[in-house]
Amino acid sequence: HAVCQGILQRMADDVSLYAVLEQAYGLRMASAEVTIGAGLAEESEARHLGLSLPTAVLRMEQTSFVGDGQPMEFTRSTYRGEGYRFYATLYRSQKPFWHPVEEAASPGVRA
Repeated sequence: HAVCQGILQRMADDVSLYAVLEQAYGLRMASAEVTIGAGLAEESEARHLGLSLPTAVLRMEQTSFVGDGQPMEFTRSTYRGEGYRFYATLYRSQKPFWHPVEEAASPGVRA
């Protein structure tokens, strides 16, 4: 909490963390990297989630960044495995995925 002194006092159940970070501390999320995977619940996770062992869980890690690329938040979450779906909307970049390569003519071969 060194950068965000008093953040816990500003948080409430109906308040967005990102709204507090932006409005109170000037930290605006520009991008995030998310990793999602499945695994077996550890004993403490199973207890907190009301699961019996062994049980599959869904794990997510997210690092959020401000505009200059500095990390502003790291989250590690574990979810019950049933009832979750992954959804993403993908957009093609305006940049080409490939660059044309000029073929070098072999000696004695005319193009």
